[in-house]
Amino acid sequence: MMNTICMAKELKTTDIRTKSYITQTGNERIPRFFTKNQVYRTIKNRLYLGEIPHRDKSYPGQHESIIDKALWDEAHAVMQVSPRARVTAAKNPALLKGLVRCGGCKSVMSPTYTMKNGKHYRYYKPSQIIKGGCDGCPLGAIPAGELEDVVVGQLQRFFVEPETVVRTWAAAHVQDASVTEQEVKKALSDIGPVWKELFPAEQLRIVNLLVEHVTVDTEGVDIKMRVSGLENLAHDVVGYQKRGKV
Repeated sequence: MMNTICMAKELKTTDIRTKSYITQTGNERIPRFFTKNQVYRTIKNRLYLGEIPHRDKSYPGQHESIIDKALWDEAHAVMQVSPRARVTAAKNPALLKGLVRCGGCKSVMSPTYTMKNGKHYRYYKPSQIIKGGCDGCPLGAIPAGELEDVVVGQLQRFFVEPETVVRTWAAAHVQDASVTEQEVKKALSDIGPVWKELFPAEQLRIVNLLVEHVTVDTEGVDIKMRVSGLENLAHDVVGYQKRGKV
């Protein structure tokens, strides 16, 4: 889910407009472009779910919904991330923030960056080094992109493991008994190929669901997965399956 400013720009690029008009020279009436506030109000409008909002509650309406409930839930799950966090994730992505520790000094590895010749270089660096309290740490700064690629690669392998498929299907089956194990298997296996097409906030949410922590030392990278996160991932898979998204 991109932020509302980016979404408004995307709608303008594709020439998708509102139903309200502006009047230019003469009698020509031209539909207005969406603003970020209009995008936000549209996303929050429960009329599209077939409901009638009244004060702080909403009630079933007599009109049909035009937005799938699974899609609505997925969008609003992403929107629970604060707007500042979504913008920060888009401008300065730190996919593993709060998850990485140094195997040497045991301190958290914080995202940092440097600028060189106008280019932006991201790293994860032990906080003890940043604070100047660990001069002897053998690890130093780790290129962020390389470390994130290792973790994403592990996630992609995790998605297709038989145990992952069975556990996710069991959780998804509780939510929707019509979902088959084969459908879950396909949805999970398809997440990897479309990973780079997901918005940063979606990638961040999946990583935080499934990665408990990452330990980096001079010998390599150790990734501990959070199996309990599969129950929440199953909710996404049910939505993917219903809409044929992946």
